[in-house]
Amino acid sequence: MMAGINLFSATFTLMSLLISGEMWYSLAFASAHPKAMVHMTVLSLCGACGQLLIFYTIKKFGPLVFTIIMATRQLIATILSAFIYGHHIGLGGLLGASIVFGTVATMLCHCVNHGEFTDLNSVFLFASGAVGVNIWWKDRVRKNAKAAAAAAAAASRGGEDGTESSKLVKSDSRV
Repeated sequence: MMAGINLFSATFTLMSLLISGEMWYSLAFASAHPKAMVHMTVLSLCGACGQLLIFYTIKKFGPLVFTIIMATRQLIATILSAFIYGHHIGLGGLLGASIVFGTVATMLCHCVNHGEFTDLNSVFLFASGAVGVNIWWKDRVRKNAKAAAAAAAAASRGGEDGTESSKLVKSDSRV
């Protein structure tokens, strides 16, 4: 199943890049920035490991526990992001968080009362690790977005500042 999904995804992405004409720009970017290939490889490996962990969790604990883990991970990551970075959560967001927490608590109580958890500590350890990785990744994406915006601003000024973005703009004109 994993191989089929990944094969379809790779084929769909390749076709999209070829049809849109962005394949050659992507290859030019990758050849001009070898460090980007390292980042893409690490991202692919993380995605593959994530898929393996998803299937392992479903096999060991079942789909209900996996749903609880994912809902909890997203909710806690959102709340921690609001506290850490000072994002505002409105009344609707608080209501939604309350509904999700209430649902997760109800599901947990049901699972515990019916003996569906054999190793509850493993479930919470896995969920807390996923939340930590999620927050770290969002912080990295935020920092990279700021760097990309600065590079785009430098490129729009004519690219005469000698940065990597000016090299990309110059190499892009040859493509």
